Amino acid sequence: MPKKKLKMEVIKDKIIKTYIISMEVEMLSTFCIGSGESNKYDIEVVKLPNGMPYIPFTAWMGALKHYFYDAVDFSKINKKEDILALHYFWGDSTNYLPPNFKTKIEKEDIPQSHFVPEADFGSFMSNTSLNFRDGILLDNNKQVLNKYDFETVEAGAIMKFVCKLDIRENVEEEILQKCLHFIENNLKNVTIGAKTNSGLGKQKLNKFECFKFDFNYETHQKAWFRYLYDGTLADSLKENSTFEGFELINKDTFTISTILTLEDTLLNGGGIDLKLETDKQPYKNKKGELLLRGETWKGAIRAKMKQIGYAMLSDEKTTNGLIDKLFGFVSEDPNDNKKQKGRISANESIIENANTFVHHRVAIDHFTGGTKDGAKYDAEVIQHKDEQIKLSFSITNYEAHEPIWLLRAVIDLLLGDIAIGADAGIGRAE
Repeated sequence: MPKKKLKMEVIKDKIIKTYIISMEVEMLSTFCIGSGESNKYDIEVVKLPNGMPYIPFTAWMGALKHYFYDAVDFSKINKKEDILALHYFWGDSTNYLPPNFKTKIEKEDIPQSHFVPEADFGSFMSNTSLNFRDGILLDNNKQVLNKYDFETVEAGAIMKFVCKLDIRENVEEEILQKCLHFIENNLKNVTIGAKTNSGLGKQKLNKFECFKFDFNYETHQKAWFRYLYDGTLADSLKENSTFEGFELINKDTFTISTILTLEDTLLNGGGIDLKLETDKQPYKNKKGELLLRGETWKGAIRAKMKQIGYAMLSDEKTTNGLIDKLFGFVSEDPNDNKKQKGRISANESIIENANTFVHHRVAIDHFTGGTKDGAKYDAEVIQHKDEQIKLSFSITNYEAHEPIWLLRAVIDLLLGDIAIGADAGIGRAE
């Protein structure tokens, strides 16, 4: 039986161009991308086999993708080719696109993302320093359910990496260029990991270089093989022209920024460090700088805003509903999947120019009024000197009543009516 001749067909939608994007990203704040529980911490950061922390590309790209579809105005994007190009860059975006876009592309026609890292994404992180923090799990009534600790990567970590974007025939290149423009100009607004509303996961772009290989030209073909051989990226291939960007939705954001000082002392507990002699120490980063966490600010302001709401509305249920809408919530019912991300965020504050001293104390039995046996302890507290504490709150997509409500609470903070940290009963934390 004669063998059938193989029929050679021209590959459809072949790659006609490739963009190589070289980036350097710096983490401006502490971040935590957890990998689950370990023998040491309740939440441990993701690490490579060699023990080095890293940011998975899926986490980094996922945060970008979520911000992109939340920020871009899609009212002028309606062609099927444009929508397909969005899928082509970001991967399956069906759940992110407006409802009227979802039926324009068949599920089986949605491509995988063509914006991919050139090598192991995690191997490019440097200047990393690990630390840990304590956390408290609360229910919706702010009652303590559990204490936990979680590992973090300190601010200053650097990622240098290279991504590739293949351009195929019949794909709208202009849309892909706009996506690159979006990353270059909006990465500073994208936060990654856990507790982003409490000041964690901020990043900035230190370098963004784009090189284009157009395979219709022989010189570009040779340059591509050179790049594959030794990684050389010729300056002649660099795209110097600025890509046109998407139109973004104008979202209202209300921000309050102020500078505070202490009236007396502050104990902002950071857990027990066995290497130190004191039983309680304030939060510090790896540089030794004193730190007030975003969760601390948000917790104090939330309690004060709830108090103001009760006084003004005389309705506990309505007040709690408005608080949950602003600060976010997760349903405590295991059969109920209701949850909402908060819209208010607070920065982490470095306490500059402050002194600390060790205060020796004895724990008191609240039933007898006497001391507890063996309950002597000491604590390192922050002392008022010439310190400056920079504080900032922001509310995105705010409703008319929310800025005034927040402002009233911040005024109480400025007047010393809100205590921060522990031992408020003995005059600290004002």
